[in-house]
Amino acid sequence: MRRLVEFMATLLPSFPDVNAVNLGGGIPHPYRPGKPTYDLNAWYRPVLQNAVALLAKAAGRPIRVEVEPGRYPVAGMGLLVTRVKDIKETKANERGPGNRFVMVDAGFADLVRPAMYGSYHHITVLGKGAGRPEEPLVVAGPLCESGDVFTRDDKELLDPRMLPLPDEGDLLVLHDAGAYGMAMSSNYVSQGRAPQVFWDNGQATLISRRETIEDVVKAECEEAI
Repeated sequence: MRRLVEFMATLLPSFPDVNAVNLGGGIPHPYRPGKPTYDLNAWYRPVLQNAVALLAKAAGRPIRVEVEPGRYPVAGMGLLVTRVKDIKETKANERGPGNRFVMVDAGFADLVRPAMYGSYHHITVLGKGAGRPEEPLVVAGPLCESGDVFTRDDKELLDPRMLPLPDEGDLLVLHDAGAYGMAMSSNYVSQGRAPQVFWDNGQATLISRRETIEDVVKAECEEAI
C-alpha cells in the first residue's frame, strides 16, 4: 500500500483537477476459526494518515484518500443455511480414496467461492448429529457439476472436513457468506435464488423471497428485432 501511495504521488502533479485518490480495497476477513481479525489501527495510522499528508504535499492541495473495505465489514454478517438430504459413500479406486459425502440442498449457485477457487467456509452442524465425534466428510450440493462441493482445496481437489456426521434433515451452516454470497449467486439450471432473512435481536424478517420459476424466466421473450 505504501508503494501504491508513492506511485500515486508521482502522478498527481500531472492531474490538477484530481481531488481524491482511491487506494482500492481487499481488507481481509478471518474465514478460519481462531484466526485474528485484521488490525485496522496498524493500517490506518502508519499508512492512511501518512498517505493524506504525502499526497497533499505532492499535489500542492488537499487530497481526499479513499479505501474500499470490501469483505471486511460484511463477510461475517451472512450465513448460508442448508439442509442435509442424503449421506453417500464412495469406495477407494485407482482415482483415489473413498469418501463419505454429506449431500445438501444448497450448491455453488448459492455460494460459488468454494467451487470457483477453493475458498474455505467454516461449517457447523445443527440437529441430531451435532454432538457426534468428528470424522472426515465431504459436503456437496445437488447441482450437475463435479465442482459442486463446499469442501475443496485451492487445487480443486476434495478436502474432507472434520465434522460430526449429521442425519438427513439436519441443518448445516456455512459461515462468513456475507461477501460474494448473494452477490455472486445465480439461477443455474433455472433454480430460484435463495431467500434472505435479516435477523436482529431475536426477530427474523424476510427481506427477499426465494425466486419462483416465473421470476427466473420473466426476461425471456420472442420479439422481432
